[in-house]
Amino acid sequence: MDKARILIVEDEVMLAADTQDNLGEMGFEVVGLASTGLKAIEMAAALKPEVVLMDIQLRGEMDGIQAAEQIRAQTGCAIVFQTAYAEDPILDRAVNTEPHGYLVKPVSYRELKATIHMAVYKVRMEAERARLQKELVHANEEIDTLRGLIPVCAWCKKVRDDEGFWQTIEDYLKVQSGNLISHGMCPDCAAEFDRAANSRRDPS
Repeated sequence: MDKARILIVEDEVMLAADTQDNLGEMGFEVVGLASTGLKAIEMAAALKPEVVLMDIQLRGEMDGIQAAEQIRAQTGCAIVFQTAYAEDPILDRAVNTEPHGYLVKPVSYRELKATIHMAVYKVRMEAERARLQKELVHANEEIDTLRGLIPVCAWCKKVRDDEGFWQTIEDYLKVQSGNLISHGMCPDCAAEFDRAANSRRDPS
């Protein structure tokens, strides 16, 4: 498995550095450190991490939950919250962002590793599901296009139906439309018919 790309959002410098070291030991790639919500949004858009490890209480006008809402909407990456607060109002706000994890500080090494691993697995499965759905839509569009093609013999002008049988154009249209087919002659053919008839009457 490729190294998962992690963005750490934490306004305590020492804690951010310690978390970066721990994640590196776990085999993850830390692509950046952000200390504010606005910086986190900017870095997530530029660096495309798979997981954002987001502290809820941040300095500045925007907290981690507000930043997570925008990051999820813009990038679809996984959010794992970590916070020293576990009050119900904060939990309720955090749940609305559909996070992939919620850790209460102090976070143990094993708990952090397991939560990040699960978040990476889920976000990769979500990406694979989206890719397969896109391919399915594309395949269905191609099938619909092929269904719109009518195979016509270049020599006798018979038409091949969906079961592989060749029919006259009249029979094919009758089956497809359910209507009776009447015969006529277009102006071009009528003129050609007249020229041929005249040439037979006047050999010179």
